[in-house]
Amino acid sequence: MTQKSVTELYHTIFSTNTFCTQTTPLATASLFSRMTFSWVTEFMVLGYQRTLQAPDLYKLDISREAGQMAEKLEAAWTRRINAAAEWNAKLDRGEIRASALKRLIWDARAIKADSSSRGQTYKERRAALEEQWRKVKGRKKASLAWALNDVFGWSFWLGGIFKVRAVCMCDTTSDDCLNRRSVILPK
Repeated sequence: MTQKSVTELYHTIFSTNTFCTQTTPLATASLFSRMTFSWVTEFMVLGYQRTLQAPDLYKLDISREAGQMAEKLEAAWTRRINAAAEWNAKLDRGEIRASALKRLIWDARAIKADSSSRGQTYKERRAALEEQWRKVKGRKKASLAWALNDVFGWSFWLGGIFKVRAVCMCDTTSDDCLNRRSVILPK
């Protein structure tokens, strides 16, 4: 099944549903309400009073639907992969030079003759350091974290910060917290 057919299937199922009729309060929430999550209070109270049913759910903003987000993430990931490939190709062709500081460090390391140099000259040691940078250390890889940043922006990083904060502030005597901590932070 192709990505397009999955997206079409998703829209066919969820655009015709009748249970999500209310627009999410997040769409009209003030900045304060968004920061404090007070826009979700009514929903939380209802969930506390009884088990939530399908008609209780809010209609999701179209820009936040899974199909839309998946397409955006796919495009961002492809851009990141292409940018890394382009950088690495330029690096292979010699179009990219290392920074002046990096070249200065290579010079200092090449001048410093140690037991591992095995009779190599300064130029050979210097060339080996640059070659290592071109083949290994200077290469770029596509980053999923930056692709997620392209799609979700600050909310991605803020969510991560809150998650780390929650784990760090977890009560160490609580069995529930200890179980969550062991899943998130390996021993």
